[in-house]
Amino acid sequence: MNSSAVSIEELMAFAEGTAREAGRLLVEGRSLPKNVTVKNSPMDITTSVDLAVESLVTKRIAGAYPFDSIVAEEGSSVNGTTTRRWIVDPLDGTANYARGWPVCAVSIGVEVDGRFTVGAVYNPFLNEMYVAGEGIGAFLNGERLEKRTEDVEISEAFVGITGGYDLIDRGERGGAARALIAEAGDVRYTGSAALDYCHVASGRLDAAFGNGYRLWDMAAGSVIATESGCLVVDLEGRSAPLPPEAILVAVPSVEPAVRAIVSAAVAESRRSMIY
Repeated sequence: MNSSAVSIEELMAFAEGTAREAGRLLVEGRSLPKNVTVKNSPMDITTSVDLAVESLVTKRIAGAYPFDSIVAEEGSSVNGTTTRRWIVDPLDGTANYARGWPVCAVSIGVEVDGRFTVGAVYNPFLNEMYVAGEGIGAFLNGERLEKRTEDVEISEAFVGITGGYDLIDRGERGGAARALIAEAGDVRYTGSAALDYCHVASGRLDAAFGNGYRLWDMAAGSVIATESGCLVVDLEGRSAPLPPEAILVAVPSVEPAVRAIVSAAVAESRRSMIY
């Protein structure tokens, strides 16, 4: 079986349907004991709901596309024989979810021939389904998102920030946040990388900076952002393929200004840190 036998539209439909099913499990689990497990820090946690959703999603993928590869945040891994890889974050924004804050999502991305090609990100608490396919466009609840071609001044830009929890990542984000608060319109910290990408795509944010990411944090959201006309780059301005450690997604008109501010702040943070 090879990747060309399955259309992007089919992959989009499957990812969307699976994300919706997983979202129902998130809603059902809201009132149940979470069985929280701490991973690398008190804020870096997993719950029994993360595990249940990951099991559901990976079983659905394996049933429909048994020869594809899968990688997921909580450890599920399949080495397939096609050029497709499914990249799953069962619950992006776990800390939010554990506290009852409904800013969290199921994120399902598909990489084909090494390119992020399909993405579905679903927040079941707001019933917001973002889905995109390379060359097809990005959609929110079935409505096509317009390309973000407007002129955005840095003084008016809303910029999101999120990322990993180790001290280096937090220090870099702190420096970036201070610099952005001084020059940008305002800063928002949602706690969900996948939703930040979607919020830039849909116009709620104009840019978002994240660091300490993993592949599942950005795979689906990257497709949604790029298909809505946004740029996804590293701090040198390079586009895909990207390492996920420090990434900026932004409307093209404001990207240079945001990247300059963030890059300078991160560089200063790195110079001042004692390793």
